Amino acid sequence: MIENINELNLTQLFIDFDIETKPIWGKMSFQHAVEHLSNTIKTSNGKIVLKKPDVPDHMFDQLRKFLVGKNEFPMGFISPLVGEDLPNLCFEKIEKAIEELQNEIKTYAEFWNQNPSATFFNPTFGTLNYEQWQKFHAKHFTHHFKQFGIKTN
Repeated sequence: MIENINELNLTQLFIDFDIETKPIWGKMSFQHAVEHLSNTIKTSNGKIVLKKPDVPDHMFDQLRKFLVGKNEFPMGFISPLVGEDLPNLCFEKIEKAIEELQNEIKTYAEFWNQNPSATFFNPTFGTLNYEQWQKFHAKHFTHHFKQFGIKTN
């Protein structure tokens, strides 16, 4: 499993990866997964602010326990934010989407270095702090990399 997204070198990780690879499960193309990961990073550094539903935060407590455990996201898990239908792609070329994701990871690390006590809402796990977002991203990136057979260690 990925331990720290701040240390990911996507160019190196994807050097031998065929971008036409079909997913082992799910509907996302590789580019959809990359753009989805980029958008998720943006929700964890305040670039995209999600409206928190009118439910008490303790409703998410059980789900947050999953983040600290060893279990990975199950194959076929569908995010409540994404839903069943795939969004349109934002970039014409996968290389631009990968560049955007690498830039967002850098921005994420810089943001949290300057704002260590910030919190942001996640639609599945509720309001998360830095440590919780790190665990979320580690599991989330690992989930999508495994979806395409990308080795992370």
